[in-house]
Amino acid sequence: PLNGRNFMELTTLTAGIAEGTGAAAIVNKRAPTAAGMPHQDNNYQLDGADNKEAFFNSWNVGPSVDAIQEFSIQVGQYSAEFGSGGGAVINVVTKSGTNQLHGTLWEFLRNDKLDARNFFLTPTQTIAPLRRNQFGAAVGGPIIRNKMFLFGNYDGSRIRQGLFRTGVVPTAAQIGGNFTDYGKTIRDPQTGLPFPNNIIPTQRLDPISQALAKYYAAPNNPNPAQNFTTNVS
Repeated sequence: PLNGRNFMELTTLTAGIAEGTGAAAIVNKRAPTAAGMPHQDNNYQLDGADNKEAFFNSWNVGPSVDAIQEFSIQVGQYSAEFGSGGGAVINVVTKSGTNQLHGTLWEFLRNDKLDARNFFLTPTQTIAPLRRNQFGAAVGGPIIRNKMFLFGNYDGSRIRQGLFRTGVVPTAAQIGGNFTDYGKTIRDPQTGLPFPNNIIPTQRLDPISQALAKYYAAPNNPNPAQNFTTNVS
């Protein structure tokens, strides 16, 4: 049960390991911190080869959970064969095939049918759409018994998600120049004097502004502080 099927979530079970903080650690698949050192000071290895990428100095290739045979973490006093960092040595060993054919198939599903309503949704609005499918397969077997084996793995993710957003859009009265309920005084930019009753005369409305105003959605929420809410997919 790993969120996002990321084996690095298990590293924090080791003493001296903490979850990485900052944008770089999060972008890099939750790279952990060890022995008080930043995540850039870890040494990442994959099947004995260097697995460090150069930009964030974090780990590079992250095998699927179902493709990993084991991984080990050494913090502090590790042998001289491991260098390239003062934090932890995280060594991942991937699976290989065996003399028998074995495989797995999986899918994890999340969608809006199981979600609660957003607090700010109006009674008539629906829950934001969410379709999240994470799926894959792994298979291994012999090519030449006792000598040569094959193992392959595939992970896929398909996410379509609605994002709840609120905003303030002009009302039909405001688009027509009527700001009586605006709560602030509208002044003539040419004279500096207030417009009578906070209403801008029709002949003073700029045609470009009127054309642009047609692209605003109509208010759909009675709350004046956020009179427009939407779920954008």
